Amino acid sequence: MVINSRWIIRTSSSAAVITLVTFASVNSAGANEITTELGAAYGYALLGLTGSSSQLSSGPLVFNGNIGVDSGAALAASGGGHINGTVFEDPSATVNTSGVTVSGGTTSQSMASAQNAATSAAAFYSSLTPTQSFSSISSTTTITGNGGLNVINVGTGGINLSGGALTISGGANDIFIFQVGGASSVQGGAQIVLQGVSANQVLFDFPFTATWAMQQSSNGAILQGIFLAPKAGFNINGSNTTSDTAEFITGAAANFQSNPVINAVPLPASVWLLLSALGGLGFLARRHRSGPASSPGVAHC
Repeated sequence: MVINSRWIIRTSSSAAVITLVTFASVNSAGANEITTELGAAYGYALLGLTGSSSQLSSGPLVFNGNIGVDSGAALAASGGGHINGTVFEDPSATVNTSGVTVSGGTTSQSMASAQNAATSAAAFYSSLTPTQSFSSISSTTTITGNGGLNVINVGTGGINLSGGALTISGGANDIFIFQVGGASSVQGGAQIVLQGVSANQVLFDFPFTATWAMQQSSNGAILQGIFLAPKAGFNINGSNTTSDTAEFITGAAANFQSNPVINAVPLPASVWLLLSALGGLGFLARRHRSGPASSPGVAHC
């Protein structure tokens, strides 16, 4: 049971940031475990933690979402790509986006909350008791949810697919946390397929130290979910066939090349409901400040 009190919502079309301190969200079935624990680290297409170095290069890749660069981290973007969102950079980060188009511009702000949230979330996910265990996943596999929190422990063999699919099947109340103990890859058209769940309900935690936590080759390989690797990196090779719905959080290196399309993980439906409610409150507040509107036949006190 987790209480959600730290939503950070960032617009993807401008440099504006909406910070929300929100309602308590308690769900004994495990729903919102991912977005709650990630807190300020949630909602990016790419988040480079302290000490990381991210390269966006080799062709007109596309990021449909925001990018965050924490203190002491670096981001270099070249090759004529497009970031359809905002780059949020800590004042001590090193960022060069001169080689790409950034629709929402660059915003300088402290990223300490995102760094701390990612570190805390990684420790939390690693501490969970598994509900299923595999030594490795190297062939077509289907994981079916139990209607709540599903913790899938994958040993040092990691998730390595060459063709085939890892299918994750569940419903609205399912959350899938994969504790992955070894370097992983998808290639040869291999895909992570979601059935009945959204990418915001699936997280892959890579707690180990390595050059790469996950590598993705071309030829139609697809990743979906949130990929958290505080001590390892990601190597994503698109070749015009990759369209991932994912958030990549790394404390090491992240290379995106050969035209991948990265779509940020969508917000849960509960957050859109909250935003709608807050929008209504904002309207009422503005109306109150400006005075009641005149209406025929209505007396105002």
